[in-house]
Amino acid sequence: MTENKELGWNDEIDVNADDYILLPPGEYDFTVATVEKARHEPRQGGKLPACNKAIIHCIIDQGDKRVTIKNNLFLHTSCMSMLAQFFKSIGQRQSGEKIKMNWQTVPGSTGRCVVKNREYNGSTFNEIGRFIEPKQGFESGTF
Repeated sequence: MTENKELGWNDEIDVNADDYILLPPGEYDFTVATVEKARHEPRQGGKLPACNKAIIHCIIDQGDKRVTIKNNLFLHTSCMSMLAQFFKSIGQRQSGEKIKMNWQTVPGSTGRCVVKNREYNGSTFNEIGRFIEPKQGFESGTF
């Protein structure tokens, strides 16, 4: 995975940087690479008010290639079902169970998600539609 950082004027550009992989819509296993704590600032007319958000970077292995999908998890009561899905997917929550979100244990966790394709400004992107329980035989949690 390429480290996210500012480039210097004389830095080299990774020759594989233009190899964007569009995944077919479907279910995929993922590993959480990193979690960033950030703040959501709403756009004018936006539905969601200002709130904390976790930006998670999910890695999906595709043979010799790795696809990274960035996903925002908003820490707001209107988004609790997505948070519950995520923590259930990575094995930190059982159905109907209240939990305290433990973000320190999220990096390295594995789970399962549904990937869909999203059109924006004439381009198509990978997007996580929802998080789901792993299939039997795939163990969720931290390795």
